[in-house]
Amino acid sequence: MSTFADIGLRAPPHAIYETRDRVAFAPDSVLIFGHFETRSHLPESWVSQLSQQRIFQVAEGSDFGQIRIEGEIDEDLSLRENSKFRGWLNNLPATTVYLDITGLGHHLWMPILRMLLEGGKVVQCLYTEPGEYTYSSNPRPGDFYDLSEKMRGFRPIPTFARIPSRGRPAGLLIPLLGFEGVRFKHLVEVIEPNDKDIYPIIGVPGFEIDYPFHTFEGNADPLRSTRAWQRVDYVDASCPFSLFSLIERMRQDHPGRAIQVATIGTKPHALGAMLYAMRDDTCEILYDHPVRKQGRTHGSGKCHVYDISTFWRTGH
Repeated sequence: MSTFADIGLRAPPHAIYETRDRVAFAPDSVLIFGHFETRSHLPESWVSQLSQQRIFQVAEGSDFGQIRIEGEIDEDLSLRENSKFRGWLNNLPATTVYLDITGLGHHLWMPILRMLLEGGKVVQCLYTEPGEYTYSSNPRPGDFYDLSEKMRGFRPIPTFARIPSRGRPAGLLIPLLGFEGVRFKHLVEVIEPNDKDIYPIIGVPGFEIDYPFHTFEGNADPLRSTRAWQRVDYVDASCPFSLFSLIERMRQDHPGRAIQVATIGTKPHALGAMLYAMRDDTCEILYDHPVRKQGRTHGSGKCHVYDISTFWRTGH
């Protein structure tokens, strides 16, 4: 099991609140968030601390790679490089930007976070755990929870596209596993990696004590068929910085090889993978863009606040 302390660094800049409404915001800050399910609702305490004028809701635009700023700009904006959206971010009236990734898909929050960091903003990311997941009413073997309607397929996340390098040795595939084993199985079918190059990661400890066991059972078939169970490693499900340090260690162990990280597990793990990909241009983010089911979770659990800017300056 890998932790941030394994490589001799100080404790990661990570605060945990028992409930979402207890988060305290820094003075002169703004909040960017997206709404999808109950746990991404804005608590009244957030609104009273920040005021409505400093809270911005974003949503997916009409086409992939576009974003909409509710009540701000009457058009969809591109998330590609040199976009009008980047200019809007750079002109936010605040010294600190809080980005709540709880209700946003990876294809939205990853490019937003990248633009904020590249624009020199002080950034804090928030993520709220679900209270509980919705059990599947008609489960298949190992399929406990009813989370996704379908997968839209693998395509690059805006600003994270990678052009394969000719002549590079076969790369490592690092799937960040969640409960949906069908996503891991589909990944292997699409990428067709060498079995010995698959290094799965499972969140241990999980958000709940039984979640790692559900992850193993849900992914049992592809883990068995590829024999990747022999190379499973473990990282705290809620710590992006520990995940970052593990990928960094794997890079040191496999110099010269490309890395593909499939962000099909926890959102904090995806955050760590995204930060690593910004440091290493041989690292590719793979994402199958699931269509999330309404009602997939109930209630909310702990709220995590990650000081991304402090880590960006000192964690590598």
